Amino acid sequence: MITVNLKKPTSLLLICFLALASKAQLAGTIWKGNLPIPDPADILWIFHKDSCYLYLLPDSVVVETMTYKVDKNVMTIAKVSGNSPCDSGTPGSYTFEIRDEKLYITLNKDDCQDRGIAFGRRDPLVLLK
Repeated sequence: MITVNLKKPTSLLLICFLALASKAQLAGTIWKGNLPIPDPADILWIFHKDSCYLYLLPDSVVVETMTYKVDKNVMTIAKVSGNSPCDSGTPGSYTFEIRDEKLYITLNKDDCQDRGIAFGRRDPLVLLK
């Protein structure tokens, strides 16, 4: 009689699902808030599959284009282009939590000090979509 151990494949599927689900939490979303860049400004932060864009309101001007990766509840972002003094490709690590349609971000480590000040904030961003 042949027996099949379903525990390992099930665990593997669960791990893959959770990894995709955490990335999916941000992909396709739009968040609105206020960031000190360097003066307080209303922004939209739009997340696509692997990239995100920071728009300055009310003119909807893209001020930063970034790539991002998610591992569980940690988001690593890196500048591609934009107005910040960060060097392109410089990573920043942030813990995030989505609760009650709000995005809470906490700075872990960012080699770009200005971005760390702007994103490592206490006020949550609000989900628009």
